[in-house]
Amino acid sequence: MKISELNEHQKVAYQLMDEVTSEYIGGYENQLSDTEGWDDEYNIKMHNEAKEFLEQPHEELKKFVYGCIMDKADLDRGGIDKHIRFAGKEFIMERIEKRLQKWGY
Repeated sequence: MKISELNEHQKVAYQLMDEVTSEYIGGYENQLSDTEGWDDEYNIKMHNEAKEFLEQPHEELKKFVYGCIMDKADLDRGGIDKHIRFAGKEFIMERIEKRLQKWGY
């Protein structure tokens, strides 16, 4: 499904999913690559934390991303929560699934 084919609620949910996956999955990927080869205690700890997070089972990553989306929607006062409800859990989980697969998780 193309973004242009999504309704307003789905577009907002998709955008939020994109932000959350980039923030968390992408953030840990960056942390992993940025700390590769460092031998000081702090960077080793950060590297191991990122590696442990990204090596979680696929379903756990999916649940984590969904939980973060719901947390952000609950905290938002601009109406994102309405869009998330109308887009629906099934749609959001499907988008997360496709993103994780695309990124190799």
